[in-house]
Amino acid sequence: MWGYYSVLEALNDPANADEDFLEWIGDYDPEYFDIEELNEELKNVFTMRENFEENGEYYYDSEDYLLKYLETAYESEGIKGITKAIDMFIKESYLGQGFTNEEKTYIKAKILEQTPFWYAGSEFVNNNSIKKFVKSMLKRKIINNINIEKGLKLLSPGELNVIKDTYKVPENFSIVKLKNIMLQKLPEYIEQVFCLYEVRYFYDIFEEEGSYLLENVYDFAIAKLLQYTGMGYIGMKKAFTHFIFYEEVKKYVKKQQNFLEKMEILENKRNFIENLVFLYGVIEKEKLLKIINRKKYKDILEVPITEKDLEFFEKTNNDLPEIIDLAIVKRNGVDYIVHKAAYDIFEEILDYRKKYIENDYKIFSADYIREMVDKGFYSNNIIERLERELKHMLLMQNMINMDTINTIDIIKDIFVYINHNVSNNQINEYLVSNGIIERPWLKTLLNDFKRIAPKWHFKGYSK
Repeated sequence: MWGYYSVLEALNDPANADEDFLEWIGDYDPEYFDIEELNEELKNVFTMRENFEENGEYYYDSEDYLLKYLETAYESEGIKGITKAIDMFIKESYLGQGFTNEEKTYIKAKILEQTPFWYAGSEFVNNNSIKKFVKSMLKRKIINNINIEKGLKLLSPGELNVIKDTYKVPENFSIVKLKNIMLQKLPEYIEQVFCLYEVRYFYDIFEEEGSYLLENVYDFAIAKLLQYTGMGYIGMKKAFTHFIFYEEVKKYVKKQQNFLEKMEILENKRNFIENLVFLYGVIEKEKLLKIINRKKYKDILEVPITEKDLEFFEKTNNDLPEIIDLAIVKRNGVDYIVHKAAYDIFEEILDYRKKYIENDYKIFSADYIREMVDKGFYSNNIIERLERELKHMLLMQNMINMDTINTIDIIKDIFVYINHNVSNNQINEYLVSNGIIERPWLKTLLNDFKRIAPKWHFKGYSK
């Protein structure tokens, strides 16, 4: 009980107490007691005991506990209740860690990002444009079997303007006019967005359950893309946000024979090209076609990549640049395929390639990239952000010996793996074998790293 008495002493004599300790205690009231809360906690304890007796193992699903905790808070006080609940959850989970307010805000936002209450995170609360979007979204309900015209009438003026901008029509267009333009362009946009695995996954779940639950901030990003390309809309179902596809989209997908399988093949081609160009930064279109049609690549791809595929990806980049990481740039009569991370430094990369690479298309070595990281070739801001992501993941799994781990060395190794297109599974094995991180957090960590650390992020040429 000594820890409890330390809390009481600090509260009784705050003038002489440690400031960090007082900040950690927060607004704790030792006199507060709620019999219903206590009964709920005891119920959880007995549930764990029953699991132990039935299964012979101690089981406690912290994720289910957190969701239940947040759901109760939402039903009680809405988003304000979630904010209070997540503050309390962090305080209980990281007992004695002594985080700064900035670190607490960051951890809070990252935890919320991975729950169906992602919209209570700091990014959404503090960003006025996103806040307006989420507010209007939380007011409307999901309606089954809804068509485009009815769906558009549910959206706010701001959301409608985003769709009008996507379809390149004036803001004063009526909903009926907008719908007619959308129906003409829709087949093209459907093919472009369904080239994303996440969209096909959304659709599969939607077909089974009638809507798709947006479980985290990444789901929300995909749902926003789908909404402003006219595929469907975001709304509320019970206490959670869902996405639903319009009837016109369903009809088109069902009408095309083996449509989803064709989109999967097209996505495999795009991923292959993106990965290859990612390694080079810039490559001539003619040379790329020669490289990708070599025998060893044909065995991997099964279906050959054609110039028509490249044209489709280029059109996708022009229409929906969020979807694809490639562009075709013409210089001195030559078409270059450029990775999105290299757009702003296209000329510098051409010079750099000639100066430092013996063979124009030699893949960078691991030692070479490590040397570039050591020399600060990549911006310090990128490395700092990567380190923060890694530290957060270590905190999330409550690693006691976090301070003994050299996060910079880990980052360098992961950075090298990413640049060499090593699969998440292989990086997973590296991390787990070194006792660095547990599997449940790996996917989030690697996705964050890949999002933050494009290969061609030159110091001094940051976008």
